Amino acid sequence: MPINISHIRLSTMTAKAYNGLSKPIIKNIIVKVIIGPHLFQVTLQVMDIHPLYNMLLGRPWIHVTKAVVSFLHQQVKFIINENLVTIKSRGPCI
Repeated sequence: MPINISHIRLSTMTAKAYNGLSKPIIKNIIVKVIIGPHLFQVTLQVMDIHPLYNMLLGRPWIHVTKAVVSFLHQQVKFIINENLVTIKSRGPCI
C-alpha cells in the first residue's frame, strides 16, 4: 500500500482491549480508503497486534459518515450523495 511518509505521525497513546490489556499505538497514518463507492480520508492507528481483521473503522469515521452499524446483521449503512450504501461483512466477525 503506497503511503505518503508526511502523513505518518508517532503516537504516545495506548489502546485498551476488551480483556483489559493495554497496547501502545505505534503510529497514526492518514490514508485514503475506498469504502463502497466513496473515497474517505481516515486516520489509522498502527499497533503491533494480530487481529482477525485488516482495519477497524472506529467512532470518528462512523460519526463523520453518520453510518449505522449493525453487529447483528454484520453490516454498516450510510448515505452518500442521497444514495444508501450498504457494506456487508465478508465473513464471521468475532
